[in-house]
Amino acid sequence: MSRKPDESLTAYGQRFREVAMLIPSLPEREVNSLFLRTLPKEYFKALLPKITESFSRLIVIGEAMEAAIKMGYLDEVSDSVKKGYKKKEG
Repeated sequence: MSRKPDESLTAYGQRFREVAMLIPSLPEREVNSLFLRTLPKEYFKALLPKITESFSRLIVIGEAMEAAIKMGYLDEVSDSVKKGYKKKEG
């Protein structure tokens, strides 16, 4: 499973969670781990320390990262993450 180019992290997280719920007895930590492995390495590195937190918390942190990317506060982001985002000038 992978994130669609025009899909928000929230929508992707919801879609991922719905699929993960089809697997019986999957602990939330395992769901978080699987989810992180589908994200670009910049997200993975930033969210890995939060793996024991709730899935919804991972999404909130990921959304904050996306907002920072859009505002130009995060520079070291691969082209796959930057697609659709215009870097802030000035």
